[in-house]
Amino acid sequence: MKYIFYILIMFFFFNYAYAQYECGTEPPKSYTFFDNNKIQDEIDILQNTFRSSPRVYIVSLNVIRDNQGENGPKKYEIENAFSRLNSAYAPINIEFQICGNINYIDNSSLLTLEKKDRTKITSKYNINGVLNIYLFPEIVSNKKRICGFALLPGGDINTKAVFISDGCLNNNSTLIHEMGHFFGLLHTHETYHGIEQVARINCDKLGDGFCDTPADPKLSSSNTSNCRYTGNEHDASGNKYKPDVNNFMSYAPKNCRIHFSNEQMAYISLIAKQENDYINSNCDLPDLSIKAPGSKVISIESFKDFDIEFDILKYNFNDFNDTFTIKIGLSSLYNSFGKTIYTNKILPNKKNRNSFKITIPFDQNILNAKYFLVIIDANEEIEEQNELNNSLRLNISLDKLHKDIDFIFPNPIKNKLSFYTYDSFTGQIDFCIYDINGKFVNEYSFIKYDKNAIFNIENLELKNGMYILSVKKEGESPKNYKFVK
Repeated sequence: MKYIFYILIMFFFFNYAYAQYECGTEPPKSYTFFDNNKIQDEIDILQNTFRSSPRVYIVSLNVIRDNQGENGPKKYEIENAFSRLNSAYAPINIEFQICGNINYIDNSSLLTLEKKDRTKITSKYNINGVLNIYLFPEIVSNKKRICGFALLPGGDINTKAVFISDGCLNNNSTLIHEMGHFFGLLHTHETYHGIEQVARINCDKLGDGFCDTPADPKLSSSNTSNCRYTGNEHDASGNKYKPDVNNFMSYAPKNCRIHFSNEQMAYISLIAKQENDYINSNCDLPDLSIKAPGSKVISIESFKDFDIEFDILKYNFNDFNDTFTIKIGLSSLYNSFGKTIYTNKILPNKKNRNSFKITIPFDQNILNAKYFLVIIDANEEIEEQNELNNSLRLNISLDKLHKDIDFIFPNPIKNKLSFYTYDSFTGQIDFCIYDINGKFVNEYSFIKYDKNAIFNIENLELKNGMYILSVKKEGESPKNYKFVK
């Protein structure tokens, strides 16, 4: 009995303590201000169009669990949280819709998210064109547990996301609060732009930038009781604070936060139409999403085999026992697949199903291409929900290859000689082979059409020794290159 009582006390303490954890969203490096007239016009629009069809934001929901698929929130908890989220944003005509299946990431090494490491998560799991939300068992910032944080408008849209701790998902307001940050709202106690006075002087430029959110000394459980402000703080002019303990963007106890102000809702609506307009409004998304784990530039440094790496993200289906066709093509045009240089089957592995590295034999056509295009399930073998397959486009860089303009490879040769050239010349090129004593062996002619070119001389029946390759481009003097057989 004593043991059960102890457990109950610890359970109560843990949940109460977690409820006090703050938000980890940082002040912005830049901030979009809307003038008062634009804010008021948007308020009028929202009040007159409240019953119109909402603007839907498609959500990719990622839930981090342990290796056994445990420690994550239940489905009904997620549904309840999103129900409250949609109720809070209904007056702004915004609705959030989870698209496809929840992406469960079963990896015990990811159970705690260090805020500073967020890009390691977004670079691997973010899906472009949707609102990416991550639920972690624990989020830590500067060695302190926090309820969550969001990336404010601005910056790289491909790394933007909202992060929520599981313990704060159903405290009535954290998800709503962090989504407010995602749409640009600041805390009601924000001082980044200057300290806001109780008297509404320059209230549209100081504090959180809104005149209908009272000045806030930073609410907490120590100055709030029963959802009423009990503190005695005064601003620099000696006026006592009268903060709004019911505002979603305050630090009042989570259960007290129940509304946005009219100006806050107008601001969200304006950001939705501008910075956050990149998010899809329908769930017509690829069955597979492919991402590069790092740079999207493949640097070709030699004429040897090279690796292409990518991550596959599960999206609209559950069965990971299927084999997918992968095709990799070359293209000089952004929207064209071009020449296929690789095709194969891959079988995702449940234990390591995201990361793939494919070794590609060098292909001479790479020299005059600009892009690799990777397509998964290219033959549409998987029964698909939306009949779409995602692709990954990678830029080709030949900069390191161009450090040597003309050369023979390999050297020494066997029975084949390859000559690489890179310059603006186009036209006929004549090749003559001489032995080391200057005795003529054979000659060959080729036409060069592009800046990059490889010319192959095959079936060379040469004795072992040193030779000279004389290369004459039409209209130019010949140049000599030594090689060994």
